[in-house]
Parts: sequence; C-alpha cells; structure tokens
Amino acid sequence: MSKGQKTSKIWGKMVDLVAKQTTHRIPVVDVFAGCGGLGEGFSSGPFELRLSIEKDWAPHATLWLRSFFHQFGKGQVPSHYYDYVSGRIPLEELRAHHPEEAMKASRHCLQAELGGEKQDKSRIKASIKRAIGRSREWVLIGGPPCQAYSTIGRVKNQSLNHYDPDTDIRFELYREYLKIIGDHWPSVFVFENVKGLLSSSHRDQSIFNRMRTDLHDPAQALAPDGIILPASHKYNLYAVSSERLSPEEESGSLNPNDFVVKAEHYGIPQARHRIIIVGVRNDIQKRPEPLQRLSEFVSAVEVLNGLPALRSGISSQDSPEAWVNAVKGILDHSWWQQIPEPLQQRMIEVLENLEVPPDDRGSLRFLDAPSQCNYRPEWYEDERLSGTLNHEARTHRMDDLWRYLFAACFTEHSERPFRVGDFPVGLMPNHRKLYSALENTHFADRFSVVPRNAPSRTVVSHIQKDGHYYIHYDPTQCRSLTVREAARLQTFPDNYFFEGNRTEQYAQVGNAVPPLLSLRIAESVAGLFE
Repeated sequence: MSKGQKTSKIWGKMVDLVAKQTTHRIPVVDVFAGCGGLGEGFSSGPFELRLSIEKDWAPHATLWLRSFFHQFGKGQVPSHYYDYVSGRIPLEELRAHHPEEAMKASRHCLQAELGGEKQDKSRIKASIKRAIGRSREWVLIGGPPCQAYSTIGRVKNQSLNHYDPDTDIRFELYREYLKIIGDHWPSVFVFENVKGLLSSSHRDQSIFNRMRTDLHDPAQALAPDGIILPASHKYNLYAVSSERLSPEEESGSLNPNDFVVKAEHYGIPQARHRIIIVGVRNDIQKRPEPLQRLSEFVSAVEVLNGLPALRSGISSQDSPEAWVNAVKGILDHSWWQQIPEPLQQRMIEVLENLEVPPDDRGSLRFLDAPSQCNYRPEWYEDERLSGTLNHEARTHRMDDLWRYLFAACFTEHSERPFRVGDFPVGLMPNHRKLYSALENTHFADRFSVVPRNAPSRTVVSHIQKDGHYYIHYDPTQCRSLTVREAARLQTFPDNYFFEGNRTEQYAQVGNAVPPLLSLRIAESVAGLFE
C-alpha cells in the first residue's frame, strides 16, 4: 500500500463517521479565522461552517469566496466560479449569476474585529447566535493572533523602543475567545496557537498556564471582569496528540508540551508545530480520539514538483534575457574562485543549461498551465481548474539571485542545512545581524533552502517580507517560493483562491492552519457527536 493510499484510508474514516450521522449537520463558528485554514477542515463531514469572523479585508474576501464555493455540493460548483478565479468575469457577475449562494456566503462571513476599540460586540454576538440557531450541539474553533506570543514576535518587540508588554492588548485577545465561550457555551471548542505560547509570560505569569486554567473554567475566569453568567460549565481539556488524552480535571500531570501537535507526523509536508487544545463541555461524557501518526514523512518535493517551473524576476529592468544574463553574471566576480570545485562544477552545469521556463514568471491570479500533485491528488487537484492559481515568482535583487543559486546547489551536495556562513566572503549579505549569524546565535538560517526529500520548515507570515527563508530547491529556477507553492506546503487545495495583492496573499497562507491537519482534528472531534 502506497503512502497516499495509507493516508487516504486514515482520512477516509471521516466518511464512515458521516454515514453514522443523522441529516443534521453540526454548526461550526470560526473566530480569528484568517483565510480559513482551520475552517476548511470543518467544512465537510458532519460539520457545517456557519460563521467565520475576520477583521482584515483580504482574508475576509478569501473567506467569502471559499464559503461561496462550499455552498455547492461536490462536483456541483458552477463554471462561473472558475471563470472568476481565472479572471474571465468580475466578482459582481459571479454574484449576479448565483445571488442566493452569494447572500448565504455573506451571512457566513463576518468582517468584524474581536477586541479593541472598533469591536461591535452586539453585532458579533447576534451573528454567532444566528449561526448556532436551535442546535444544541456546535463547535467553536480558532485562536487569537499569535504575534505577541511567538518567539520571533517577542524578539521583534524587544527591539522596539518604548515597547511595553503590559499594555500590548494582543495578550488579552484570547479573553475575547473566552467571552464567546461564556456567552454561548459550545459543546466543543478547538483552540489553536503558536508553540511560543509555552515560553511566553505576561505580568510575571505563564501565558499558557493562565489560558489553560481559564479555558477549563470560563465562568471563574470572567468573574473579575464583572461578567455574571446566567449558566456555566467547565471544560475538560484534551491534548489530541497525546496517547493519554487525560482531561485536566482528572490529571493535572499533563505536560504543556503534550498539547503541541507536530504537523509533519500527520501527513503535512511541513514541520509546523502548534498548540491545539480541544475543550469538551463537562456534561459530555466522551473523549476525542488521539490523532493517528503516520509512519512516513511527506516531503516537499511530493507536493511542489507538479507545479509549473518559473524564473524569478530581477528588481530593475526585468526581462527574460536580462534574467539569464543576471544569473550568469556570477561568473564575473573574483569570489567565484572561492567556491569549492565540486560545487563550482554543479553551478557551471546549471549556468550552461540555464533557460527561461515556458511559463516565464507565472501569474499572480491565473496561469494558463495545468498542475499536478504526486501526493493526495484527490485533495489537491481540480480538473475543472485547467490552470494554476496564485503562482507568480517575485522579483529579487541581482546579488540575491546568486545567493539563491549558490544555496540551492550547496544543499544538493550537503547532508546538512545551508547556513549563511557557507557563502563565499564576497557573496555574504550586507546585513546588520550578520555577525551574530556567523556566531551561530541568531539568523544563521536567514537564507534557507526548502529540502527536496523532507518536510519544509514552517511557513510563517514573514514570507510576505522576503523569500530568503524559502529558496526553491531547483537551482535552475533561482528563486523563492510562490504563493501557490507555500499554499501547497500548507495543504490548501489548488482551487483555493487567495484574494488581495501578493503581500496579502503570502500573509494569509503563512498565518493559516494547514487544512489537512484541520481535517484530522475535525475527524477526532466528530467522534464526540456520534
């Protein structure tokens, strides 16, 4: 049995669970939804994603379009959807052709801010109440923005003048999640956040321990705010990556690291580690099933190789001919002689055969070139798409093209990850943190190549800034990853279209939960409702 067949069998358990359900589908509300990665996994089977709340325009627009897509049954999505994502018709025409589904998608996607001065509490509360309807069973999913908790975010904050963590409202956004629990008492909640939460503190308190205590007993946690709850419950908290699956009230011995889900163990082609807490209301006498680990990792090459090859752009006076000449310009520098001979020979081989790919730099919206995927094609591919979405190579400085070429060739010949100290002296980046990188303290992997035969490093929102952390392993393309390639590593289906400009698209992908991981979590939660 192949790796794809094994994973298909595991995820196929969701179908069996659906068969045991009644015709009633369980409502799901997604808060701090981003572009919908977590919600995508809860959009099938026994679940119905009734409401997604997101404050920013671009991810909200992406959510709306995906909600529209899900208004139709499998194989029933109208041709107008494909006409829109390919740029053949405007959004207004898509809405006009399908007004009922467009209106329903608008009800299911609320652009609103949770927390802060702009929060419309009554509108949010009413929208959640409408989404739940008369359902006695429903699921709350989501997690507050992670910048204040992440390791990288804390380093950035410390470098800012006059930064005061005690006044950073992002530390308190999780209480908005808590208030939703206290207002509506979901049967189950799925709380997601970054691993950096485990080492983060605020006002001399462990953030994670405080959140865990509050999520276990929301009524007690909300009492200091003067909130009087007409009814209250406690929640048993489960770490679905742990075989023990002990609820908090039965065992306080659960290690915080038990709540960390390592995505690469569950069929995700990316080493993404996130905290996942599943809270089950204490009147429900069931436990979620632990996630089943796979025996093999999924490599980056399995999801990236079927996409059209592209060339990078150059920051000034870009053209196909200028790109070829710019890349070959590496031979004109004296530091070329510093490169070890075996590596130099590989680079010469690449330069001698360097050609502009047929699809040039691709297209930010729609590239009229089909894609394939070697891993789980039934999940990724859509034969009706007839092209590739959000697949355009960004432009780079000329000296960064040489760095990408060198790093990609170096990685082919080395058994260890590339580090900035591996550059020839003349090719070293002129960066203010270079010396600390050379001392192997910070930013030693500022330039990093996506490995062919292993899961990628974590795709984070920094990819919107530059592509140095995500250099394509193919030296003939000499570039960083496109939005679609990042989306493939995040396991978004190929027909998932990201709205906004390229920077906004990268940010959406980098901030998301991998949908296939979300599907695994949804499978675990579904068993609670049999």
